[in-house]
Parts: sequence; C-alpha cells; structure tokens
Amino acid sequence: MRKTGLLLVFSTAILPLFGGGGQTDGPKTDSEIWNEGVDSYNSGDVTNALSVMRQLMNSRTHGARAAEVVAKLEYDAARAEGSTNVLERLEKAARAAQIALRAAPDDKRLNDNFSLAIADIPELRERKRMDELLASAQNVSPVQLLKEAVSESRNLISGLEDLIVAATNDADKAVSTADAFGSRGEKLADKWILLKESILKSVTNQNEQAEILRYVDELHKRTVDAARKLSDLDADAERDLAAAEGGFTEFYKNVVPPPEAMNEVVQSLSNACDNVAAECGRPWLNESLDYTKAFRSKFPEWAKQQEMMAQADTNKPPFTAEVQARISDLAEKLERAQEECVKNPSSDKRREALESAVEISRLLPKDNNQDNSNDNNKRQDKQNNDGKSDQNRQNDQNKDDKDNSGEDKSDGKEDNRSENKESEKNDRDNEDARENKGDERKGEAREKESEMKEIEALLKRAQERSDEHEADKKARMRSMRLPSNERDW
Repeated sequence: MRKTGLLLVFSTAILPLFGGGGQTDGPKTDSEIWNEGVDSYNSGDVTNALSVMRQLMNSRTHGARAAEVVAKLEYDAARAEGSTNVLERLEKAARAAQIALRAAPDDKRLNDNFSLAIADIPELRERKRMDELLASAQNVSPVQLLKEAVSESRNLISGLEDLIVAATNDADKAVSTADAFGSRGEKLADKWILLKESILKSVTNQNEQAEILRYVDELHKRTVDAARKLSDLDADAERDLAAAEGGFTEFYKNVVPPPEAMNEVVQSLSNACDNVAAECGRPWLNESLDYTKAFRSKFPEWAKQQEMMAQADTNKPPFTAEVQARISDLAEKLERAQEECVKNPSSDKRREALESAVEISRLLPKDNNQDNSNDNNKRQDKQNNDGKSDQNRQNDQNKDDKDNSGEDKSDGKEDNRSENKESEKNDRDNEDARENKGDERKGEAREKESEMKEIEALLKRAQERSDEHEADKKARMRSMRLPSNERDW
C-alpha cells in the first residue's frame, strides 16, 4: 500500500447536532440517530459510531454527512497499524466517500477524500488476486502447467475464426464472445506468472534466472496484449498468441518427461507420415526431432529413478538394464533417422522412425495402476472360469452319486456302471490336461497378440488425432463467413 502521511480530510462542520429536542416515544428520527452517532464518535467509540452512521447513509437529509463520517472511520481503521483487512476497509471507505461526493460533486475536499480512499485499492486487489492464483496452483507441476498453456494457446489461435465471425453478429452475441475470449486470454497470461514463480524457485544461477525472467516478462506482456485484443474482437491478437504459444512450447520441451516426450514424437511422426498440415508453422519432422532430443537428454536419469522405484515396489514390473540399453539404442537410431528426414524427406525413413518410436513407447514402464487393474481383471476372469469348471465337475459328481444311490443292485449292472464312470472320469481328466496345454499355448499367443494390438492401437490413436485435427480445420473453414467484398467462387 502507498505510504503517505495524509489522513482522510474530515470536516468538523458536519458534527453539530441537529434537532435539539428530547427523545420521543415513537421511532427515532434521523436527527436522533445522528446525535447518537456523533456522541459515539466524540467518545471514541468507533465501532458503535460506524454502526449508527451506516444506518443513515441512505437518508435524504443526513446520508451525505453520515457517509463522510463512515469514510473517515473506515479509512483510519485501514491505515491503523496491524490492520489485517486493509482492502475491505478501504473499499468500504471508498463507497462511503463516493456517496458523500455525489451530494456535492464540485466540492474539492470531498473529491480529494474519494481519491485518497481509492488510491491503493487497485494494487491491493491485484495482490489479493495473485495470492489466490498462487494458492490455487500449489499442487500443479510445471509440466502440467505448461502442457495446459500450450493446449489453450493453440485452441485460442484456432478459435480466432469464430472471433472474426462474431464481429459480424448481433451486438449481444459479439459482446459475449469478446468477453469469453478476453477472459480466456487473461487466464492464459496468468500462466506466465505461475511459471515465473516456478523459475524463481528452481533456477539458482542469478544471471541465468534474470535472462529467463526477462524473456517470460516479455511473453507475459504480449499475452496480456493478446487478451486485450481478443476482448476487442481484434484478429490481430493472432501474432501475440503465436508468440505465447511458441514460448510455452519451448519451455514445455525443456521439462517434458520421457514418456510424454515419446508420445509427442509418435504423434508428430504420424502427422508427418499422413501429411497433416503443420501446426503453428512448425514442421512435424522438426517437432518430432525436438522431442526425441528432449527424451534422450532426460532418459538416463529418469530410467535410474524408474529402476529404483521398481526395486522398491514389488508390484511394479522390473525395468532392467537390458531394457534400458535397448531403449537407448533405439532412441539413438530414431534421432539419426529423423535428422536424415529433416535434411532429405523420405517416406520410408519417416515410417522407420515411427516404428522405432512406437517400439520405445512399448518398452517404457507402463502406469502401475493401469497394469494392476488389468492384472486384477485377468485374475478375476480366471478365478471365475476356474470356479465354473469346479462347479460343473461337482455337479457331475453329485449326479453320479445320485445315480449310484438309485441303482438296483440286483440287476447285475452295478459293476459295469462303475467301470463306465471310471472311464468317463479318466476321459475328463485327459481332456482337462489337453485343455490346460492348449490354454498355455493360447496364453502365449494372446500375449504376442496383445503386444501387436498395443502397437496398432498407438498408431491408430495417432491417426485418429490427425484425422480429428484435419476434420476440425475443414469444419472451421466451411463455417467461416466470407468478407462482404469477397466473391464466393
């Protein structure tokens, strides 16, 4: 809050008592209430003086005078040493000072009082907003923060076509669209503030920190400008948004974990293989190469952490040195293939690179919770099947026992039936043995088939994302309204 020795100027001329008469038996008049408030004020009872004077702020005869007293008392309370609700007190002082000013707009003293009351409010409100913003993001990692920022900046850029169309709509629709886009732009700008806090905590080298923060401040300013232009339905916001998107993406590549980096590689290579239009002007092959480099730079340290976690958690599958070496070799091969593709584009090389990326994704440790869920489901299915088999066998045995108990022993067929039952039992045992061997072979086949399906699913998801991107782009182009001076052929 601005340090100043001035206090809210308060005229003692407003304090002389009105009414002068004794109290009546009916409801108190405004003059009587005023007199009570003045008595409390003169005796130093601030709490009661405020309570009484607030009752008169809407009074036709005493409202302006009461509001001036309230403004002074609230302002003094806000400036008192140790005050914990400064912003709330100043806002109350400003509202009261405004009421007093409306009664005499040309009064210089009342104008000065109002200006003094509101002077520190914008700074305090922004400080409060920042505190709430930082508190809301305490459990958000920089990786998640940047991933959300990259996605939202791209969504805003792709939505600029809707912004252009909105400018030609009716006023209400245009205003609501401008407000929505402007609000999204402001929230995107706040991401830079959160990132700045993270940099202050993580980057210890002062020179490096200062250089990064200057870059962040510049991009924050451009994002704020973009938000303002969005709220004005100005399509020129695209240039500032593009700068913000590029900055967020650059920071994201520096912090992205290896699994997510490899997911980005697979998606970018899939888009390159399918000739999907480049996003934000960056070729897919270059993007995939950037993420591969990010993967290789972080993988050794990340792999050690995963290995230690696997050793500490018996439910987690081991991440052996052999698997890690295999991934490192594939990643090196992948980077070489990508560099060749960037220099000399080749569909065969792109496909080769994509296959290496998919293989790396398959070898990386999977999410433990998902694996446990799948294992539990498989075990539950096996238990259910085993339970059904046991139940069927028990039913067969009960049936045999029932048949035995109901046989006529005098007909001479008991021995034959026993022999038949024994033969049937042996047949069933042999059949069960054959089924078990068959199940083992089927299990191995299913495991291999599952691996192939996993690779196919990964490629399919990448293709679906590519198709969705193209379909969305075509839909936006079809929905765009042509400018009034442009022909439609």
